[in-house]
Amino acid sequence: MKNRKIDIKKQLEVIENIRSISFRLDQSDVQLFDQSKRLNELLSQVEEARNLKSHYEQRAKEFSNKIDKLKLLSQQR
Repeated sequence: MKNRKIDIKKQLEVIENIRSISFRLDQSDVQLFDQSKRLNELLSQVEEARNLKSHYEQRAKEFSNKIDKLKLLSQQR
């Protein structure tokens, strides 16, 4: 009878440990999901920044060309 009580007690401990591990895994899943969501947001921001950089580099090139044309025109006069 005493052995049976010990076995039941050990089984209950194992069940509680499994529940605890399961709960921690669930929390980890939620954290990973949140981190994944944040990472995707950051990647979107990086993509947007790259597009803006490209846009402004193109604009700078256009202005530089206009300045060069104006310099040529002023030298011709």
